Amino acid sequence: MKTPIALPGLKIRDDGPSRKPTYKESLIKGIDPLDGEYIDFKLKEKFEIISSQWKKDIKEEVLKDLRKEMDEKFKNIKKEYEGRLDILISDKDIMDIGGHGQKPE
Repeated sequence: MKTPIALPGLKIRDDGPSRKPTYKESLIKGIDPLDGEYIDFKLKEKFEIISSQWKKDIKEEVLKDLRKEMDEKFKNIKKEYEGRLDILISDKDIMDIGGHGQKPE
């Protein structure tokens, strides 16, 4: 039998090849028995639940921002439109719409 070379900080078993810990041992030691697959699955599951809520929240925020922008634009358009319609009409005005003079009554 060969004598194993001892490296500092590394423990090598003399009684055979190393083996993976059993499920019970991994639970006691806190080691992941499924090499991360179970944790990845649970993370994906929780992310799917959370992501649907995030999508709803983001959609609501975007809609609020759009409504705010649209309200501002409508106000600006309304101001411009009302500004164009403000025509000063004096009592001395004797022109009709076609630009022809009207006879005073």
